[in-house]
Amino acid sequence: MSDARHSAVVLSLTIFLRICVAVAVGIVLLVIALLVCLPIYSSNQEHAAAADAAWIRSNITVGLTRDAAYDRLRSRNIVAVNPAFSAGKAIGFVCVDEQNGGTWPYKNEPLPRVAGPCASMQTHSDPEPHAYVELAAGTSLVCGFSRVIDFGFDSRDRVSTVKIGGVRSVCL
Repeated sequence: MSDARHSAVVLSLTIFLRICVAVAVGIVLLVIALLVCLPIYSSNQEHAAAADAAWIRSNITVGLTRDAAYDRLRSRNIVAVNPAFSAGKAIGFVCVDEQNGGTWPYKNEPLPRVAGPCASMQTHSDPEPHAYVELAAGTSLVCGFSRVIDFGFDSRDRVSTVKIGGVRSVCL
């Protein structure tokens, strides 16, 4: 091999190795950034979720009618939902929840008619369906944090239970 050709090969390998090192350093920096940012979520959102949960604990009490409970939640811009009352939307072979589906479930509400992949997701209805509130408690680069509150209703359509859950995370 000639000296000129040998120099060209060495130069090409040098450039290739420098590119590989630059990419590796970039990946390492990205991983470090994710590890640093992953556990960080908005303390403001967590405080707001905790405040809303405390407000719910004080204002949505056992014996309150469903209508009164919903009115109180609406006054705080909190939406009650039950995914069983969302028909869902089929995207190919996957069923995804509709954004506004299942809001403000009421006594003896019929389940929506569904077909395709969403039909297998449908559950049977309780005549006094539960309602759920999900309070956003923060986000990180790859996770979302929320607090879920479950409201049960009795046969007279009054609040029978209020279960306030802890903060949970859903990560990609």
